[in-house]
Amino acid sequence: MGTGFPLAQAIAIRSGRVLQVGDNRSVRRLIGRGTEVVNLRGRTVLPGINDSHLHGLRTGLASPLYTIDVGESAAGSLGDVAAAVAAAVQRAAAGAWVRGKGWNDETFGGQQPTRDVLDPVSPDTPVALLDWSNHQLWVNSKALETAGIDRDTPDPSGGVIVRDAAGEPTGLLFETAMQLVNQHIPPYTEAEQADAIDNCVSMLHSLGITSCTEPGLGTTAQRIYADKARNGSLGIRVTALMSRADDTYPTSVEHVREVLAGYRPLQDVDPRWFNITGVKLRADGVPISPVEPHGCGSPTSGEGVAPW
Repeated sequence: MGTGFPLAQAIAIRSGRVLQVGDNRSVRRLIGRGTEVVNLRGRTVLPGINDSHLHGLRTGLASPLYTIDVGESAAGSLGDVAAAVAAAVQRAAAGAWVRGKGWNDETFGGQQPTRDVLDPVSPDTPVALLDWSNHQLWVNSKALETAGIDRDTPDPSGGVIVRDAAGEPTGLLFETAMQLVNQHIPPYTEAEQADAIDNCVSMLHSLGITSCTEPGLGTTAQRIYADKARNGSLGIRVTALMSRADDTYPTSVEHVREVLAGYRPLQDVDPRWFNITGVKLRADGVPISPVEPHGCGSPTSGEGVAPW
């Protein structure tokens, strides 16, 4: 290897910190009576990977244990999505919501995701399916009814209720309009969220990821992460950005003030394992597939971070 990618033979670690990297002879001098020596037999050690934008909690909650998979690999067509929802409705308890994640309308052959696709298989069960980007929500008529969304409901600031040519909601919601439905979906319990983080961390370890930035945690999620860091069970180094208490991102100066006013410094938490460094902002969303047939254009990208 050239000097731009040097190789070493051995590494010494003390109390969780790298003490020395070098050749076998220089590192061997550090071996004492209590030293654990591991012979890797030619295998390679690499530094842990950092993911600078990773929604770990959301990733864990998006697993089939909590959310049905309607991603391209599991549901590449509108019919596939409807079939997955139909099966979930059969398993759902009375009054429960069916939640899904991962759909991408670019795989639907030009067909648009609408409530008409979902309604025949879920006439009495509210359904909310988040897309792959976390910026579009596809719901059925029962979900619209539960949220009180109809032709007269105005678009919220920073969001769009997609409507058909007659002005009726199609079941597709962009950006802040998603919250009109999300606020009616029962939140995951703290135990479920804690378990979802553990599942995500296990997956990250398998990929060599040992640290990340969680871009946007509400107060409950902050507390769960802090508790794990405090008791030594987090397993990954996390830098976090705050969002609002309901896990929505600030979209105005007033929202940022609200987030900062509710912040309380972490107590007895090692910042090397969990540290809150800023506020996640959302200006106007992310690029998505054009939706001119529904009468509106595609939002553009505008997420950012406000350090404090």
